[in-house]
Amino acid sequence: MKFLMAAESYYTTGRFSFDGGGLLMVRHPLYQLLSAFFTIGILGPMWTDEARAVEFLRVGVNGNVSWAGTTLGSDITTFPAEYIVGLKLTEVGSAPGNLIDLSILDGVIPSVQIKTVVNVAPELLAEQMDLVNQMLLEAISPLSGIASLETSVQGNLSTVLIGFQVGDDLAELTQQVSEALDPIRPEGETGDGFAEEEEGDLSCVEETKTFELQISGAHVAQGTGLIPEDWGECETYFQQVGAEQKTLADCYKVVCKNKATGEQTQRPGRRRGKLIARPAAKSLQDEDEGQRLPPGTKNPVVLPVALSPVHIALGENVAQRALEFNGEITAPSVKDLSTTALAPILLELIEPGGSEDAFERKGDQPILGTFIVLDLGTPIGINRIRFYPRNTVQSAPQFPFQNDFLRQFELLLHDGRNLVRDSFGRFSPRTDDYVPLLRSTENEEPVLDIGVKPARLVRYVRVKSISSFPYEIDELEVYGQGFVAASSYISPVFDLGETATWGNISWTERVAPPGRRVATDILIRTRTGSDPTPIVYKRRNIQRPADPEQATSLENPNEPLGREEYLDLEDPWVQWAVEEDLQNWSPWSAPYSGGDVPGGTSILSPGPRRYIQFLIEFQNSRIDATKMIEQLTIEYLSPPLADDLIAEIYPREVEAFETVQFTYAVKALMNIEGVAGFDAFQIETPTQVLGIDKIQIVDEVGSVLGERDLNADIALDSEGNSVVQLADGSIHDLPYSVAAAGDTFAIAEVAERNFTVKFPHIARPVGGGERLLKILFRSKVLLYSTVVAGQAILSTQDGSIQRITPGNAALLGEGDLPTASGITVLSPAITQRELIGSLTVSPNPFTPNDDGINDVLGIEYDVLTITREAKISLHLFDLSGQLVFALHDGEGLSGHYDQSVIPGLGWDGRDAAGNLVPPGIYLLRIAVEGDARGSEQIRPVAVVY
Repeated sequence: MKFLMAAESYYTTGRFSFDGGGLLMVRHPLYQLLSAFFTIGILGPMWTDEARAVEFLRVGVNGNVSWAGTTLGSDITTFPAEYIVGLKLTEVGSAPGNLIDLSILDGVIPSVQIKTVVNVAPELLAEQMDLVNQMLLEAISPLSGIASLETSVQGNLSTVLIGFQVGDDLAELTQQVSEALDPIRPEGETGDGFAEEEEGDLSCVEETKTFELQISGAHVAQGTGLIPEDWGECETYFQQVGAEQKTLADCYKVVCKNKATGEQTQRPGRRRGKLIARPAAKSLQDEDEGQRLPPGTKNPVVLPVALSPVHIALGENVAQRALEFNGEITAPSVKDLSTTALAPILLELIEPGGSEDAFERKGDQPILGTFIVLDLGTPIGINRIRFYPRNTVQSAPQFPFQNDFLRQFELLLHDGRNLVRDSFGRFSPRTDDYVPLLRSTENEEPVLDIGVKPARLVRYVRVKSISSFPYEIDELEVYGQGFVAASSYISPVFDLGETATWGNISWTERVAPPGRRVATDILIRTRTGSDPTPIVYKRRNIQRPADPEQATSLENPNEPLGREEYLDLEDPWVQWAVEEDLQNWSPWSAPYSGGDVPGGTSILSPGPRRYIQFLIEFQNSRIDATKMIEQLTIEYLSPPLADDLIAEIYPREVEAFETVQFTYAVKALMNIEGVAGFDAFQIETPTQVLGIDKIQIVDEVGSVLGERDLNADIALDSEGNSVVQLADGSIHDLPYSVAAAGDTFAIAEVAERNFTVKFPHIARPVGGGERLLKILFRSKVLLYSTVVAGQAILSTQDGSIQRITPGNAALLGEGDLPTASGITVLSPAITQRELIGSLTVSPNPFTPNDDGINDVLGIEYDVLTITREAKISLHLFDLSGQLVFALHDGEGLSGHYDQSVIPGLGWDGRDAAGNLVPPGIYLLRIAVEGDARGSEQIRPVAVVY
């Protein structure tokens, strides 16, 4: 096992210091992050190649590759991700639209960030920001294990990035940082240590209610919609109901009762301090108020640093980030200025600072109907919009235009859905789809500050003049909160250095902020390839239009045409189509499920391959919370056990629930030098295998290299364990081994849905070649279509497995057509059959008289063609139809059911009260209720004494 290492070292300066770019670096004394071997993201023992062959690509926290693609002490090479954005256009990078902040994800040490917004007058901002940063650093300085500190300032947002030790738990670190800030949080903010019920004789409870928001047409023309004023701190989210997406808001209010007088009061919002309220914090009530962050400072948000959609701190002006998110600001109605002249004027509206320029509509310029459209680039949770002329918010006496404000206007919003192509081929909203937030014909306020409550997703903001009054706009500010609704991450292409086969994929999820309700869908896909470029760039000779396009490099015809050369093509060559390379790369897999549980889930993309890439998509239904991915792990085996394992099963069309002898053939292609071979094979079965008859190994010319007739039935012992039963009646525990000509063949393990056999090591022939493995076994099919998957195992190296590729392995019998080969078994007649197969009751009659002979009625039954859990019930009735006893009520899939599957499945002759029933005939009814149909069977049962 090769564990890949990361090492970082830091030293001390003995003091805080800012560099010229406003970056504060703090380094702790003589601390060095030593090279470490990781298990599942935690420091663990060193493994050797002899002990374990599986290797791990770990991306993210405590990994060997950062989310930004930096490799740390590993042999893995990364190539920057490229993705198609147009017919002849690609982009480079892992975060399309910059909707994931990779600037804080270029390391693997566990890190936490503190985000704090400061809202004060522009002339006071720099001084207060310095004070806030100093207080934050002093608050967290007692924490142990800090390896690095960085602070940065962007507009009115302060960010502190704290790096800890390799192997530390990210959730615990986030909690520690949050608690360290409690003493300095603004008064009344959650987490400050004071619960409302501790104030006097009040007993307070928090109530919540869900409102459906009608954000369309006139419903929001008057402002914020349908939420009563006594509800507040609403969390907006979205719910898909059929083809309709509803906008909902969970809102809160606090109801308090005076214990002495019984007087009841209430206020909108949430209880303060209910989550953290540590007793020690109470002493802060008597301390100087200067200990807390100064007025105008928002409550700091503490977030783990992991892969997630971009976070917008409450009160952050996201208009300043519109260009970062590939947005833009335009004035489509302005025709008297050229695009070149208009562009810098519009940019001035959303860039920080500066009061020299403004967007003006005065004098003989057209005014009525002019409008500005701000495209934020992506839907963002918006809670406030502000715009104003010069010499208002920002003092500028040299530009005394404070009275040139919009007196009659419309403010409209659009969430970015249902866009259409405009005349330039760009996607944009239809004018009629904008939702009016506010329409004013009598405005007298120079500074328009308009709340959006509750906050909701907005992508486009449109400000329109509806009069001929002259006006100007100095700044257009849009304030947001929470996480962007959708974002994606395209990993670099990972070059493992040599061909590898794939194991499982797994990942660790976090909720941010911790403890919040979250509604996030995470879709993760993979693809694998045989070269480092999943995209094909094509060129064409315009002087020879009849010639086909070419995808090879002009500089090196043996290499594919790369992006840089494609962009620099010169006459007579022109850029042609850009396409996904489906010849050397697999398509993206289906999304994975179950990767967030221990062990993960099998990688679906084909192998062996040398290159792998993954795609992660986030879809958030709530604005203020998200799921994050702390680390993603890919298991791989290099070199593989074989170049490829092509497998098929025969026969491939059988009767449902009939015992069938199957032949499972695996053709091992073994031409790559160094392939390890295998000595065991596991086959997945629809039910527990009934018998294993033969194992055979054949070379490529058909000569038998080794074989053994086992002719072993699989049975259950008295404890429900699988055992081997031979024709002579002898019983043998597992594993069961048989020697043949000095070689050992064995039935290693039998489980409910698979079995494993062992055989002499199948190694690569000298000079390369093929080997054919055949396994004959008996089983039953319960579904219309059953996939019988398999995997090869090298038992001498823990974790060394390789999954099969369905295909044509050999001629296995009459009608085994190469074009129809595969591992899928069909039972077409099953669609006409009942859902219940055989139902067996034994002994019948039975004598429940406690003499130890035939005291209990044993029951076995088979359920057919059920792929999703169905209701299954077994009830006993007397001949009058009265219920005597309910044996079983539960859910299940297709399969065979008896006492080994459902303990206690049987009847001891007693009724629901525990009394023995009178002798006579009773009716056992079994019913299965599937999605589309149901089945039932009834068996008479005789009770005698």
